[in-house]
Amino acid sequence: MSFLSLPEYNGSCHPDDWLRNFKFVAAFLGRTASESELVNLALLKISRSIYNDKNIQISKFSQLIELLKADPSFKIFKINSEQKLLALRFTYLTHVQDFTIELRQLLSDAEIFDLRLQKQFILKILPTKLFPDAYSLKIAESLTINDVFINLNNFLLQYKRVVKYGSVITLRHIDTGKLLSSSVEIYTGGSKQYWAYAVDRRATDYESWTVMPEVLQRYIPPEYGSDKEKGSPVYYGDQITLMNNGTGQKLHSHLEFESPITSQQEGNQVSIFFLLLINN
Repeated sequence: MSFLSLPEYNGSCHPDDWLRNFKFVAAFLGRTASESELVNLALLKISRSIYNDKNIQISKFSQLIELLKADPSFKIFKINSEQKLLALRFTYLTHVQDFTIELRQLLSDAEIFDLRLQKQFILKILPTKLFPDAYSLKIAESLTINDVFINLNNFLLQYKRVVKYGSVITLRHIDTGKLLSSSVEIYTGGSKQYWAYAVDRRATDYESWTVMPEVLQRYIPPEYGSDKEKGSPVYYGDQITLMNNGTGQKLHSHLEFESPITSQQEGNQVSIFFLLLINN
């Protein structure tokens, strides 16, 4: 390895990152020069479009950084970093760790160190419409940048767990632990349609429900569309269809009929029950 191995600076990276890399390579090459000698060496690796005034006297790394940050190329770099930051998107296919690393790097590249501004940028790029305001509120109310990223990580992990169109789910009663089920049995009175009831057993197809788009017109099966494709997230407040995997029927209820056992509203599966799905 030689002088040619030392990294060049052309304004395409942050000056601090370039200088750190320069010092590392210089140390790896075994150069034990003084700070002023290393600075003079570093000046030779800067693009002449940025540094071409040989009369500038620089002997310290801090002066070198000031020189690079005063050049228009650095302002352009920060603007581009901010644009990349605003274009950053997290989807259900994105890895949480990769997203967090890129987010922190872009915040640093754009030199957005103020806590209030960091939170504003983070909240702008998050898919906040998926959750109630409480999730984003935790980020907004964070008092330190460490708390911001802890709450951000929790937000993103929650996003990865969300129900999607085409997901197969089970519905468990909180108090009893029973699962919502169905069967080929039908009510002998009332609507004379398929039963929907709670059972205490391991989930089978009859306790499994496929999440589908809402039925827009009676007797017409739900259809996936451009905004509700298979695999896309179900957002907070979406109206959906739940299809039982054992019977192939849709969950709904009848206001005018009572269940023969509990005398509650009859639950069955032919049409649809408009369910507001809350991810928690």
